[in-house]
Order: sequence, then C-alpha cells, then structure tokens
Amino acid sequence: MTSDLLASGEEVELRELPRSLVIVGGGYIALELGQMFRRFGAQVTILERGPRLLQGFEPEAGLAITEILRDEGVRVETGTPVRRVQRDGEGVLVSGDREGRRYGLRRSGC
Repeated sequence: MTSDLLASGEEVELRELPRSLVIVGGGYIALELGQMFRRFGAQVTILERGPRLLQGFEPEAGLAITEILRDEGVRVETGTPVRRVQRDGEGVLVSGDREGRRYGLRRSGC
C-alpha cells in the first residue's frame, strides 16, 4: 500500500519509501518517524507550530534534538502552523502562514 497522507494512529504498511515527506508536529513520535525516514534516504521536513520541538519537555531537549536532526539532513521549521493539506497532482501540498507570510511545501509520493 502507498498513500499520500498518513496519520500516526493508522496501521500502515508502506511497500515503497517515499522520496520526500512532510511531518506535521514536533512531538517525540513525529521526530522518531522523521529521523527513521531520513536515515532510509527520504527528504524529510518537520513543521512545528510552536517555537521549538518537544514542547512538553525541557527546552534544552527540543533544542538539542533540532540540532541533531538538522545535522542528519532533516529540515526543521518551527513557528510554522499548517493551515491546509491537500492532494496535488502526484503529491501533497502543505500550506500555512509563517511570520505573517504564506508558505507552501509540495512533496511527491513514491
């Protein structure tokens, strides 16, 4: 099975590695999935609406994991709320506002 949109609570079996993906949220499950997919070779972007990752933990933890993920090639964007996720041709368009400016990220499937 392949899918353009996945939720962490869904039972999913991917048969192909996505070339790129956007993960919405900066909690520990999102970070584990992001790091895993990056290590498998996918281009990964993590979008967190708050000022740092791991909001429920000590600030130092979020800052440290951000540095580790970026060193591994994960794009981490904080202060970036997602307003819309939609299928767009062969992929998904994720959009919202950041610092008063609109943004859009397009990610392709497998």
